Amino acid sequence: MLPCLVFAVLGTAAHPGRVLIHTPPVACTQAPSGGFSWWSGIWDYSTPGYDPAVSTVTAGADGCSLTEEFVDIHQQRQHTTITYDAKEHRWERVVVDPFWTYHSTGVFAADGSISFYETPGDRETYRPTDADHVHFIGEKSTDGGQTWRVLFDATYTRRH
Repeated sequence: MLPCLVFAVLGTAAHPGRVLIHTPPVACTQAPSGGFSWWSGIWDYSTPGYDPAVSTVTAGADGCSLTEEFVDIHQQRQHTTITYDAKEHRWERVVVDPFWTYHSTGVFAADGSISFYETPGDRETYRPTDADHVHFIGEKSTDGGQTWRVLFDATYTRRH
C-alpha cells in the first residue's frame, strides 16, 4: 500500500470543507524514463482563446497508468487515460471528450517531454518546465513532419 498524505482545506469560500488527498508519485519501473511521476495532482489549465479548466490527474498504484479528469468553467468534461505498454515500449493515450474519442501513442524524449501522435501529422506534446508547470502544445504537419503549425499552446499550473 502506498503512503498517503491528506491535506484538509476548511472554510474557504470556494471550497468549504474540501479535503484534498495527495499520494506521493510513483515512477513506472517498466518504462525507460520512469514515466509520468511528475504529473499527478490538481492543475489549472489555460490557453489563449479557450475556456480555463481544472485538471485532476491520478496515477495508478504502479505509476504505469494515469487518468485525467478535465473540466472547464462550463462543466464540459474530458477524460484521458494514459497507460504504458511494456510489450510495445510506448505510452498509449485514449481521450474521450464531448465531440470525439481518439487514441494516440508516444515515447519520452531526452528532454523529458512526450509527444503523442494520433496520426503522423497530428501531435500533442506535454513538456514539464518545472515542478509546477507543464507546457502542452498541439501541432499539425502537412509535409510529413518537416514543419509543424501550432493549433493550441496551453499551460498547466499545479495547485498548492
